[in-house]
Amino acid sequence: MAGALAGLGCDQGDPDVEPVQGPPVGLVATFPADGAGAECLPDDPPECGVRTDTAIELRFDRFLMPASVNRQALAIYTGDRGNQLAGSAFLDAPSPVYDAVERVVTVRLGEGQFLQPRTLYTVELVVFGGEQEFGIRAVDGAPIGAGRLPLRFSFYTNGLTPEEQAAVPDPNPPPTEPEWTCSDVLGWLSRGQCIVCHDDQSPPMGLDLHSGQALLETAIGRVAHQTDIDGITGQSFENAPRFGVGMPRIDPGQPSNSYLLYKLLIKPDNYRRSPEDDEKCETVHRVDLAGECEPSAEEISRLRQWFVLGDPMPRGGSSTEGASLYRSHLRGIQSWIRSGAVCD
Repeated sequence: MAGALAGLGCDQGDPDVEPVQGPPVGLVATFPADGAGAECLPDDPPECGVRTDTAIELRFDRFLMPASVNRQALAIYTGDRGNQLAGSAFLDAPSPVYDAVERVVTVRLGEGQFLQPRTLYTVELVVFGGEQEFGIRAVDGAPIGAGRLPLRFSFYTNGLTPEEQAAVPDPNPPPTEPEWTCSDVLGWLSRGQCIVCHDDQSPPMGLDLHSGQALLETAIGRVAHQTDIDGITGQSFENAPRFGVGMPRIDPGQPSNSYLLYKLLIKPDNYRRSPEDDEKCETVHRVDLAGECEPSAEEISRLRQWFVLGDPMPRGGSSTEGASLYRSHLRGIQSWIRSGAVCD
């Protein structure tokens, strides 16, 4: 195993040395923002304050280990830290959703559930380490630590009843994604010139992107050759012993465990808004960008050192000069994979 790890970008001079763990994960922005609703006074209108059906969004400065993004990674409570019954509306909620394109984690309430009105809530992120087995970590295992913001923030809810809240339009509604199809994804990959290399003739690593059938045969549920190092060829993991080992090229329902997405995420040009617009500061989330328009060069380098080998996609060359996808395509591919990566 140690020798194989060298092929993931480890120190080539010593196959027993794994890549260096990067800096702690930093929390850079939250929604609701710390102190949101605290300005509301008892005689203010009942709609003053944070909506009682709010989702919580957290933006980070590093790519995250998906398995560490779970409900146990944060505590939501009122009053004393031990009073987590106040967060019971989150207990039956879906698992947090991790957006690898923007490095944002979203925690939603359970269906038809609301927070208590006129209540001060605190959100506290758990720090992995010691006896604490939960906590958000980076792809290389680095735990969450001191970022631009403290790992605890509070907000005050409005005074509406659930019935009143449900009847009031959200002035800042949560993002929704269109239902993208396999045909959409193939079109983006074609226009991005990915299929110049990954055609049906002699595609690198056997990855053929020219049709839906080719995706089914060479990408969907197929382990990426660069991550196939665990001793049993083609063995994939839902929770690998080390993140990146045995990772499928496309893991239906799990974009953050899909090697193809990471090959796109390590190319800075893919974060542009459009061919005519180099702007990269754009978000579909309610949490502030806080300057995180794209991953830093250092973070992309760390991702590549850990497990994303070879050239970014689309590859630059004489026949693909200037080729790239765009931020909307990254989000669309991520959304398509999350919805099941269906190709009929």
